[in-house]
Formats: sequence, structure tokens, C-alpha cells
Amino acid sequence: MLEIKKILLGICVLLVVGLVGCRDERGTPNRDEDAVTSGERKAGASVAHSIERNEKRSPDIVSGLGSIDPKTCRAFLVGVDEYETLPPLEYASSDVRKIRDALLEIGLDAKNIRLFVSDGRVRERPSRERILQAFDEMLSETDGEATVLVALSGHGFETASGAAAFCPVEAFFYQIDYVLVPQLPEDTVYFHAHWRREKCTELAKDYTIIDGIRGRGHYVGTYVALTALERSWWGEGELKFYIDGDQEYPTICGTGMEDYFGGAWSFGETQNGRMVEKTYGMPQFGYPFYARDDELINNPYHNSDCLPMRGFYRWHLSDPILFEKDLRVTMQQIGTSFGGLFERQDDVCSVAYWYQSEPHNGYKALPTRKDRLPR
Repeated sequence: MLEIKKILLGICVLLVVGLVGCRDERGTPNRDEDAVTSGERKAGASVAHSIERNEKRSPDIVSGLGSIDPKTCRAFLVGVDEYETLPPLEYASSDVRKIRDALLEIGLDAKNIRLFVSDGRVRERPSRERILQAFDEMLSETDGEATVLVALSGHGFETASGAAAFCPVEAFFYQIDYVLVPQLPEDTVYFHAHWRREKCTELAKDYTIIDGIRGRGHYVGTYVALTALERSWWGEGELKFYIDGDQEYPTICGTGMEDYFGGAWSFGETQNGRMVEKTYGMPQFGYPFYARDDELINNPYHNSDCLPMRGFYRWHLSDPILFEKDLRVTMQQIGTSFGGLFERQDDVCSVAYWYQSEPHNGYKALPTRKDRLPR
């Protein structure tokens, strides 16, 4: 159970959105230890608004905000639409965005608003740990005369003690099994990963995901992040695997980037007469991330626009790519538009994953953190 008990400020305004009576399809709540509850309200705190709603209708969530003094107000806003095991919601993220917009309209400083949403368009999902960390950070930066508005929008339930509880994005649980042996066999293969980036790929030259692998092993996965520097469609480039001495032609050559990552037809569907890319995730492949508005940015001097960013993964666990001597993996930079296919230049980074026997070739050290930041 995650309880917000640290609100010791002069006045605390708690806005609860969609918490009471919202259970999952089985009619049972999430585990208490994964929940956020309003907890014990300290003396001087008050509940200014309590709004109940269902998944079909977005309520009037901004009424009453005009009574807030923007000079002394802070806002902590959390909205979760996408869950791993619970049904998705339609309005949770948009609700807290409306609250943010309303607060900005009445004069609240943008730097005093913390917004966390989970709707497939942001990089960082509001997990239990992240909510706690960010809330503590906000309180440490706030003086005792401030008003704090807390908005939690998403699935929820009533705990055994009768408290209204909020369900953040579920944590990822895992178990690692291992065996202790006196000595590993000489033919043991070891896991390797290599990160690479070109902030602007070379025109008419394939982007290299990995090169210089020498030895015996198997390739098990690829992650690619692409920031579009040009307009139109970007996903026609072939993934190529040059195996055991291949020079001009690869042993394995795909039919396009979109196909390699498990999608087709531009990952799209038609909405209101326009094509819209859809993110997705599967055990072996996925397109989990798309953004053109960086909501982690909160700056009083510029907005949060960014170049379109996309992230993809493909795991070769059931279809490992085997090599005996060497391996090189590349990706074409080809797109299409009304004028047909064309060579693109984009900001591309990647991580290659493989197992191989030792010894392995060395690689350059990672660039600095600043050089690895997205545009």
C-alpha cells in the first residue's frame, strides 16, 4: 500500500478522480501493496474536491479551480490510461491534462506543475516508485505556505479499511534462477550488448547496428530508436544480416523496417479520415513508443514540441540468428512519399544483443550522457 502521508503544508487540496467504485473486469481490486491511497490527512489539510466517474464519460474536472491562488499553488497530476492487466481507460490522462491547462489559464507557473501520464505517448510511465520519488522531490522544493493540488486519475478500489486507493502502472516482477558450477565449459557463450548512434545518418549509406563481431554465437535482439529529421514515411529500409564472410549480399535480408518489428501498412489505422500510427507490444516484437510532444519538459520559456520520436524492439528468442565466424547487422534508411521511394537521413540509435564465445572484439566507450540525450 502506498500512502501519501507526508503532506504537512499549510493547506492540502486533494482532488480524487475516478477512484471509488472502479474495479477490474474480475470485480476484484489490485493488490494493496501496488496501490496509492489518500492515506492519513494531517491537521489543516482538506479535501476540496471529490469526483466520481465511469469510463464512458469525462466529468467536469476543472470546476472550482478558480478559487486557487496561483502564486502559492503547486500541482501534482497523475493519469493512467494503460495497464498491463487491467482494462484500458479513455479519459484518465486527458483529465489531468485538462486540469493542467486550466491551472495554466488561471496563472499557475508551469514549473510548479508535475504531470505524469501513461497513454503511450511519453517515455516514463507513472509507476508506484516514480510517483513516490517525484512527490518527495516536489515537497522538498515547496515551502510551508503553499497549497498542493494532487490529482490521481485511473483505476482504483476501496481497501479493507475503507480508504480510496489509486492503481499506478503495475510494477515489473521477475525471478532469476541460476546454477552454481565449479567451472564453466570452454565453449560457453556470453551475453553482449552494444549501443550505437548516428545523429544524422549518411545519405544512401546503410546504418550499422553492429559490426566487428568475431567468433561463434547467436544474435538475439534489436532495439532501434528513430527521430525523424525528414517528412513522410520512414520505414521501408531493409534489415540485413551479413553472416560468416558475407560481403556484398547478406545471408538474411528483410522486406522493410516495419515488417522486421512485427508491423505492416505503416502501423496505421484511419481515424477521422487521416492515417494514425498505432503503438503496440508483443512478447517478441513491438512499437511501444511514439512522441512528438515531450511532456517531461516543463520550461517557462519554451513549449514541449519535439521532433517525432519512435522506439521499436525485436527479440530473436525463437528464431536466433546463428553465426560461426562473424556477424554484421545493418539497416537501410529508405522512406516513401508521394514521389515514391527516397533515401532518408534521420537521427538513429540502436542496441544490438547477442551471445558469443570469447574472446570478443573491443568497442568504443559510450559517448557522454549529454551526447546520448535525444534531440
